[in-house]
Amino acid sequence: MPYAPDPWNSSKILVTGATSVGKTAFVGAASDAAPVRTIETIPTPQRGEEAMNLDLLILDMGRIAITDHHVLTLVGAPLPTVWDGLWPDVARGALGAVVLVHPDSPEEAFPAVETLEEARVPFQVVITHLDGSTPDAHKVGQVLEVDPTRITVCDPRSRVATRCAIGDVVSGALKRSPGQVAL
Repeated sequence: MPYAPDPWNSSKILVTGATSVGKTAFVGAASDAAPVRTIETIPTPQRGEEAMNLDLLILDMGRIAITDHHVLTLVGAPLPTVWDGLWPDVARGALGAVVLVHPDSPEEAFPAVETLEEARVPFQVVITHLDGSTPDAHKVGQVLEVDPTRITVCDPRSRVATRCAIGDVVSGALKRSPGQVAL
């Protein structure tokens, strides 16, 4: 398999969610090799002041070889509210998205759900499950106004669990747009 496949042989899955919800762990666990991580410091003006804040923009890129001729590219990106200008480019051409949600604060993922719906990018809400408790998927679905069939519970550190969640994204994309999804 060539190192850098041409774009016709690659599909993109976004992985997004609030800060510290497990995006980097998810991309790393699902990827065939260690993901590439980009960290940029972005100056952003403060409201009503001349001073600038310095925000971090972190992107994680991973990949999964689907066949000898097709790669699934994983792009871990912050919520749309973190860097609005990035989202149109990141979302463009995405097969689907994983929206990681902490079970205690699902409302933090609402900007991602809203933006993906507006962009018509199929997505799966993935509740991070890191301890022995059972997250309340029904509550998360109500808060985010998402059908329960679009909710998965997953340990973002587990290769098997992350790949199952990605499978849910791909299945959902195929159901919503049969014949329009090239895998």
